[in-house]
Amino acid sequence: MIDLSSSYGYEFARNFYFAAAMNFKTQFSEGFDYSIQNPDTGEYKKTSNLMAPGYLSFGLGVDYKPNENLQVNFHPLTSRFVFVRDKELQHKGNFGLKNDGDSFVYELGAFAGARYKVKLMKNITYDNQLGIYSNYLGRVMNMDIAYQGVLDLKVNSFISAQASLNLFYDEDQIKKTQLKQTLGVGLSFNFNNTEKLKTRPENLPSLEELRKNVDKAQEKANKANEELEKAKQKVIDSMQAEEQTTESMTESIPTIEEAE
Repeated sequence: MIDLSSSYGYEFARNFYFAAAMNFKTQFSEGFDYSIQNPDTGEYKKTSNLMAPGYLSFGLGVDYKPNENLQVNFHPLTSRFVFVRDKELQHKGNFGLKNDGDSFVYELGAFAGARYKVKLMKNITYDNQLGIYSNYLGRVMNMDIAYQGVLDLKVNSFISAQASLNLFYDEDQIKKTQLKQTLGVGLSFNFNNTEKLKTRPENLPSLEELRKNVDKAQEKANKANEELEKAKQKVIDSMQAEEQTTESMTESIPTIEEAE
């Protein structure tokens, strides 16, 4: 599955954002309904293909993002184009097409989504994503529902594995829940050349920047010295006051001869 998203948000309250989002989604290869088979050719009924359907949506709304592991989206104004590029699937009613031979249909509706990523144990995380779309221009309660769960396992610095589960329901496509499962194992190596990049001439600070940094450091040092002198003076004043108090107490205590 191809799933590309981009969004921009402006924070108007703590963890709440006015958001504009774009999403493109389709699949790599053909999909079939294995419960329906052509008795003459033995082929199963084709239900989907690359860009059949393909979803391109633009939405405006509000996002709630308290941290990197949780996000909730509500976009009540979402435009969506549904593309059907496979001529075998361009039938009236299929994916919401209005007429036979149509290659796309336009929808205007609302989108609600959520994402929650949880750490199960060390080096193992599970990422949940849920999206629900309702079309204002059609049957509002006929909602498209998509769920994706991704289990990431990091074996060591070089080996990682990923298992994913995808569930999708679109009544305009097929009145059944579609399921896809994948498992992948990969090798990875991280080339860290940050320190080398820092020593490149173009990344080194200029003389003017160095002078400004020195001046700032000097100002901070002067302020620190002033605070230190004030603290020393307070200590001296406190010690002098304590000595004066001790002297006055000593003078007020009568001697033995004076007492007699």
